[in-house]
Amino acid sequence: MSEAAPAVGALVQPTARRFRVFISYASEDYAIADAIRNRLSLALGDVFAEVNIDRRFLQPGSDFKKQIQSKLKVTDVFIIVFTGDTEKESHGYTGWEVGYFDHIMENESCFVCAPAPCDNCR
Repeated sequence: MSEAAPAVGALVQPTARRFRVFISYASEDYAIADAIRNRLSLALGDVFAEVNIDRRFLQPGSDFKKQIQSKLKVTDVFIIVFTGDTEKESHGYTGWEVGYFDHIMENESCFVCAPAPCDNCR
């Protein structure tokens, strides 16, 4: 059985696109990162935006790196919480996230100029 087509003259509502934010941080800076997540979530709302921070979306028993990659692939804005201590070992994972996101951005056109990259995306 097929679905009925919309009535002639009926308005078809476009599906709203959610704005996606990813927050990367060293474990020592979690309190700052979570405060940023909280404020962005309050300001943008759940309908308009999805604000991702690893402790809120990682599922135990699954490959963490793959879960993070899938979030980064759909991220519009990448926020790095960096408090200035470059000696922190925990910045190693943050560095990987930055590199992975940078790689994605270099290989995809922006949503404004898709499907062909604009001068800013090249």
